Amino acid sequence: MDLLLIKQLSLETSIGVFAWEKQIKRKILLDIEIAYDSTLAAASDELKDALDYDGLYEMLKALAAEKHYQLIETLANTLADALFEKVGRGIKLTLYKPRALRAAEAVGLTVMRS
Repeated sequence: MDLLLIKQLSLETSIGVFAWEKQIKRKILLDIEIAYDSTLAAASDELKDALDYDGLYEMLKALAAEKHYQLIETLANTLADALFEKVGRGIKLTLYKPRALRAAEAVGLTVMRS
């Protein structure tokens, strides 16, 4: 089994528990791994046989933008569930909220589905 990797995918969302966080959009970053048998796409060299990662991006972007999320746990699980439902394969999604702590580059959560 192969892995399709999407690294540092940037999305805009409304996230956080403080009142000021509910008034702004913030950038979050995703690292995604999708279990994927790439042999058919490799043999045919046809887009129709590959995973549509642009389509996955558009789906995740719409979900991240559709409402305010208080917790990274809620958003990460929402995105992971939708991604797993769409691809029907094992996935690992790590969501990073940059500058959530002053002393850290980011706070993150990894969610896996299989």
